[in-house]
Amino acid sequence: MNLAWWLAVLTTASGLGARGRRGPVAAEIADPAARLTAKLEAHQPVTVVCLGDSITMGLNLADRDVSGYPALLARMLEERWPGAGVRVLNKGVAGNATSDALARFDDDVAAAAPDLVTLQFGGNDKGVGEGLDNLPRYQQNLRRLVAACHRINAACIIMTPPMHEPVTDMPFPTAARRVGAELKVPVADIDTALKRREHDYRGFFPYFIHPLEHGHAIMALELYRAVCELIGKPLQTAVEIDDTVQEDCNLGGYGAVSLWLINHGDQPRTMTVKGDAVLPFRLDPVEVPAGGHVVKVLPLALPHTLSGGRSVELPLWVSLASTPPAADGAAPGDPEVAFGLAHLTLAPVLGCPTAGTYAARAPMATLSWPSILVGRDAWKGDRDLSGDIRLSYDDTVVHLAIDVTDDIIVTTAGMPIGDGAEIFLDLRPDADRGKPFYSRQCATLFVGAAFPPARPVVTTLSDDDTPPALLKLVPRCTAIARGYRLELDLPRAVLDQIGGRNVTRFGLDIALDDCDDGKTRKCQMVWLGRVDNFVNPGRLGEIRLEPNVPPGTVRLTVF
Repeated sequence: MNLAWWLAVLTTASGLGARGRRGPVAAEIADPAARLTAKLEAHQPVTVVCLGDSITMGLNLADRDVSGYPALLARMLEERWPGAGVRVLNKGVAGNATSDALARFDDDVAAAAPDLVTLQFGGNDKGVGEGLDNLPRYQQNLRRLVAACHRINAACIIMTPPMHEPVTDMPFPTAARRVGAELKVPVADIDTALKRREHDYRGFFPYFIHPLEHGHAIMALELYRAVCELIGKPLQTAVEIDDTVQEDCNLGGYGAVSLWLINHGDQPRTMTVKGDAVLPFRLDPVEVPAGGHVVKVLPLALPHTLSGGRSVELPLWVSLASTPPAADGAAPGDPEVAFGLAHLTLAPVLGCPTAGTYAARAPMATLSWPSILVGRDAWKGDRDLSGDIRLSYDDTVVHLAIDVTDDIIVTTAGMPIGDGAEIFLDLRPDADRGKPFYSRQCATLFVGAAFPPARPVVTTLSDDDTPPALLKLVPRCTAIARGYRLELDLPRAVLDQIGGRNVTRFGLDIALDDCDDGKTRKCQMVWLGRVDNFVNPGRLGEIRLEPNVPPGTVRLTVF
């Protein structure tokens, strides 16, 4: 007799599912949420469709397949229910409103036979201005989308639309919450979740830039919370990662991150914490009392180098697993898994030489091929665009000089399209400098190439509340062999006034722009950060007004 064969037959006949669970076959369950729960607990394949607009699509992300909230949700579900074969489909289309979602529902949603659909719309329904005339249609379309999901036997979650304004009671998110309550559909309130955190003083979509990696991490956590609510297993645990800025870390050394392990339940839990392949770690199990928390300090091994000397950003993925206490005689269930997501930014710290010294005459940096972040295919060599950056300081000013090599100098296009330099400053105090959002102590300055009788001026972005003293600065532009030299003196009294202290440390980055046709930017070189410095100052390097900073010193920001 084949004992293994008979055991398999008996297991199937008795209704024992995967991992020995009893219960009805998931396909026989009519209620969409109950069916989703049964499939997850039986570790059966599950399909999720994230239906939405440009936010769902991941507009402005460097890699939406890694950092977008649908991709992050997929990782969470796969880790929470390993072996289930979770498939998350990103069906975000830029510019879409709820009416567009209804029009493509059959092709993009029903055809995939999903078990769960997330609905993320509202920004384009609102349109320009308050959009109150569009509000009734938005609410009615949400109801129709929920009904369409239920017709194909799919559970659904409504996501509130993130609004540009910094308040949480805007009409469209409020309407989404109202429809969810009316239809008894869980709501992932990503608008509120985003606005609980510190954010840009210019709003949540400065210059129409959509949420970046930090924002998508917040949205994914809120959506995962809503999924757990939907299946009747609200999270009893949480892990919170302390935001911090740590000075004087060393490449090849260690940083430290505080983790708060929180137990919302009424019984103690043993919790296990681990990282992922990017930042791997595993902490010893810890007992957390009912209704309490435990703080653990996580040491992080820092890399030995920064690629190209440029700031680097790493995702911190924290998984918190805990098994609820089993009733007498009962087998323990699946562990609950909560997540914490943050980003670590390592920015180079550079010493500034004193004016008049030999070091002040030497370039602090040379920008060439490795510095090109825009237009690499169009770049024709150092004669096309390159540059040397020099910094120095004395008791009254910080002096900046940039020698730009440029074969075709365009002075008529105007910045930020024309030839010139972009200067990014972060004058916040040590505890805030490097956080990935603008405050009024941060600035984006443009200085375009100009020759007599024209004079270069300092300009800024239209929506920025840039301190007037910075816009009154008088740059200088002179012709040099094969290009031009830009010089700008930053009075230390102005820096102190903006920073609210004696500024001896500040964030800085410089970009060189090249426009050969007078109409479009051809190339851009960036010294220490990225092309989105104007919305995320977290990757600016740090300058210290002292000549001797140990090599390999970095600033670690956790946010």
